[in-house]
Amino acid sequence: MGIKAQQWVRDSLIYGNGILHITWDSKKKIPVVQNVPLRDFFVDPAATTVENARYIGFRYLADKEALRSQMVVDPKTGEMVPKYKNLDQLEDTSKPTNGEPLDKQKKEQLLGSTLGSQNTRQVEVILMYYMDTKKVCEIANRGTIIREVDTPFQAPAQTVTVQVEVNGAPQPVKKDIEAIEPFAPFAILRNYVDSSLFFARGEVEVIKARQETLNDVENMDLDNVAYYNNVMWQIDPQYADLVPEIESIPGAVYPIPKNALTVIERPVMNQDLDRKKAEIKSEMRAATAADEVVQGVSQSVGRVTATEVSSTLSQAQQRFTTKVTNLESEGYAQLGAIMFKMSQIFVDQPTAIRIAGPDGVTFKDYDPYDYYGWYEPHVKLKSTVQKLDLEQGQKLNQMYQMILGNQWINQAEALRFILTKLGADQEEVNRLLHNPTPAPLRPKVDVRLSGELNPLQTQDITSQEGFGGEQTATAMEQMGMPLPSNQDQTSSFMGPTDADTSLAMAKSDQQQQQPFPQLNPAGAALPGDNPDMLAGLPPAGTPGQNKPAAQQMLPGKMR
Repeated sequence: MGIKAQQWVRDSLIYGNGILHITWDSKKKIPVVQNVPLRDFFVDPAATTVENARYIGFRYLADKEALRSQMVVDPKTGEMVPKYKNLDQLEDTSKPTNGEPLDKQKKEQLLGSTLGSQNTRQVEVILMYYMDTKKVCEIANRGTIIREVDTPFQAPAQTVTVQVEVNGAPQPVKKDIEAIEPFAPFAILRNYVDSSLFFARGEVEVIKARQETLNDVENMDLDNVAYYNNVMWQIDPQYADLVPEIESIPGAVYPIPKNALTVIERPVMNQDLDRKKAEIKSEMRAATAADEVVQGVSQSVGRVTATEVSSTLSQAQQRFTTKVTNLESEGYAQLGAIMFKMSQIFVDQPTAIRIAGPDGVTFKDYDPYDYYGWYEPHVKLKSTVQKLDLEQGQKLNQMYQMILGNQWINQAEALRFILTKLGADQEEVNRLLHNPTPAPLRPKVDVRLSGELNPLQTQDITSQEGFGGEQTATAMEQMGMPLPSNQDQTSSFMGPTDADTSLAMAKSDQQQQQPFPQLNPAGAALPGDNPDMLAGLPPAGTPGQNKPAAQQMLPGKMR
């Protein structure tokens, strides 16, 4: 399918229309995809899409013996019968197309056919799907009908009995399966679409006129080069009989006087043609968005700024995104819908389906009666998926920056959410988040305060102890401490107050008495030292914002 899809897209870009014909292999129970050359494809001239075409089909070359060996199942008797009829009525001819060559014959005429001109087994077959009569017809050599049957790409409404598990026990349940109307098994990929026409335009058609002009200018340039490089002579008329003997040969000697043979002067070659060719190529690049920057080649004229390069790449990316959206919404969507309908028609038993995804190849059970009715496929190509993943990654990165360290968000669950969105499975997430190491606790210092404190000292105490505002009032009420008389119990605390200081002092009184560590001049704590003998400490009230938490001294008097 990969090579066929590439050819499909290539035909769409060059000719404007890529054609895929999809059939069903009853032996392998898989869909079969076939590329159809645009030269051999035909459709109802009044149609604008596949859906409103009364008939559609194409022609191909086949071998008579290969047609004779094909067998199909008769839906009435269930026996194997020949697929084609009236093959004996075909006349042996070496020109099965009656004058008009197929795309294959046209190309082999230039390359050289491997079959030879006297091959009599090859026939031209025209395959047609009639939507109004619900028939499929094949005509050999434009004169003999070799197959005419009801189209297999339809299904009547039916009622089936399936087993459904109810309370742990299977129970038979009847389901009504909707009918599938006849459809043309063609996926059409179109480039520049005109809503009034079936066939679209390709990239080549957009620049066709300019390409022809470029070819003419190139031919003129070649003629000028040939004229300039081929020397022409003029000779004295009295030596005209020597004209056949005079040639531009190195070392040639001619018995004529000086200046009897001279070179005809040629005009000076200018750069007008080169400038014209560069102008035409620039117009073609603008029409197809194939700029030199996009192609990855160096600029031929002048220097280009980074802003110009960024703008060019942005415009090319926008054009590419439009092309990809066209592929997803029309051609690939039709292909997906046709394959799904064929699965509904021809798969009547639970089957293991091969699925190739980002995690590799997997197999899942497909029950046709779980997916009946009309479905609309939504196709996303690889480039679109990568773009969406990039946008999702940027959003997750912004979310991670917002929730990192936020006290109102469960950090473990937030990390689990981000890892899951990035593609990690639950087992990997659980292994990464197993027994997370808790954050180290801030060391506590046992300090007893006495005396009067100014507002700045009060603020230092409450900020280190983690109190402030309403939290202080609530904590004091829970501890049974009275609020200060100058504050109403129902009012809100807007900052550190005397209540904050009282609560901090009460908290210090309730802590277990521990020896205060001595700090040496280097800042290292010496365990077991007498707290009354402190070496290298600054006097009380000295700001200590830039020191470690264990070294900062709370303002006030120590006792």
